[in-house]
Amino acid sequence: MAYDAAKDALYVFSGICCSGSSQPTAFRMLRDGSGTFQVESYQPLPAGSDFTASGWNPADGKLYVGVHKDFRSYDYTANSPGPTFQVPTLRAILGMSFSSNGQQLYVAHHDSSGNAQLSVVDWGTKTLVPGWTFTLTSFGIRDGRAVEMINSQFYILDGYDGRAKGDPLRHAVYVFNVQG
Repeated sequence: MAYDAAKDALYVFSGICCSGSSQPTAFRMLRDGSGTFQVESYQPLPAGSDFTASGWNPADGKLYVGVHKDFRSYDYTANSPGPTFQVPTLRAILGMSFSSNGQQLYVAHHDSSGNAQLSVVDWGTKTLVPGWTFTLTSFGIRDGRAVEMINSQFYILDGYDGRAKGDPLRHAVYVFNVQG
């Protein structure tokens, strides 16, 4: 999901997932009269699209999507993905969001060993911020699927499906305080 605060619009992406038989789709949601988000429109994405991460950059007013090691802009109105680009050494992108000023990108991903990680990207240089990649696996997160920074706290959703149905950590949101 990606939220455009200026337009109060929420963008939600569905992908091909597990069976490969579903139609990848982008949805734009706007608030109704009672303040509840409702689907305002949708765009069928090209076959094979599977944007596992998305974020709205308030600095340039663009929606970005990511999958595997590739990022790209996505124009919802034109239903047009832009050219791909990469951040060196970043792979297995699963969730992303931008800082409130759009200068940093927060990315939930896996490293080459399959460990869940959180990294911060300097958006101007498209490089990892030194010292701002840490492993989430040691905190019990096995499949970080979404990340948001709210009031100096990272909120990270664990999308791991292998936990027992009654486990309180099944699809839990973990909160990390940021200091410094």
